Amino acid sequence: RKHFPQYLAICVLTLVGTLQAMADLTFSQKANGFPIVGNTTNAVFVVGKNDAEVVTTACRCVIGDIKTITGKQLALRNAIGDSNLPIIAGTIGQSDVLDALVADGKVDTTGLTGVWEAYSLQLIQNPTENISQALVIMGGTPRGTAYGLFEISRRIGVSPYIWWADVTPAPMTNIYVQGDKTPVEKPSVQYRGLFINDEDWALLPWAKKTIDAAYNNIGPGTYEKVMELLLRLRANCLWPAKHGSSKAFWALEENKRLAKA
Repeated sequence: RKHFPQYLAICVLTLVGTLQAMADLTFSQKANGFPIVGNTTNAVFVVGKNDAEVVTTACRCVIGDIKTITGKQLALRNAIGDSNLPIIAGTIGQSDVLDALVADGKVDTTGLTGVWEAYSLQLIQNPTENISQALVIMGGTPRGTAYGLFEISRRIGVSPYIWWADVTPAPMTNIYVQGDKTPVEKPSVQYRGLFINDEDWALLPWAKKTIDAAYNNIGPGTYEKVMELLLRLRANCLWPAKHGSSKAFWALEENKRLAKA
């Protein structure tokens, strides 16, 4: 692997969520429906300025996934404005953009408001006077919104392990969305995460030589990729490296910042 040796020192612990059938919304290359990447035009991601940082973080990752698959770079904005074909991602009660749609009765928030890490995707008509259609990703909490954004990546064939295991997704020329909305998804296990185990012989030597060479240890470069993986897996807990050879997670201010983001 260009990033990490063949020994993966991360153990997945009970990443269990609801496994409802993802009804109604379909993602394909067929030239009809809402174009994320269309024949002649592309969608624009919109995240409200006052929403949690994790929403913007996830949005940028999904934009990167779309570019990997299609070669097209989608824009990210903080307001709908005159954005044609907006993909609006927001947390209920924390996003001014989304809350305006809720107040106007444009979206259905049933089963989402204040619900731990719940999310849903909806195609709506006429979000504003001059815009005909929008794809809305709503979360009951900020991580729920992030999980909803990564639902786009899953639907277009991007593995959560795209970076860690070089899982290359199949290319697509266009991406269109059809339907109404997905069911509300929420975890059936409240705390789910990754445990970094026996890092001495694999993760630590790799991190020191590559992504965290400046720290000569497991540092923020490694943890940034681990935390992205957590979000892609719809997880919310990290048991960091803690052998004597590893620097304590909280000893680095950069790690603390990542945990908040």
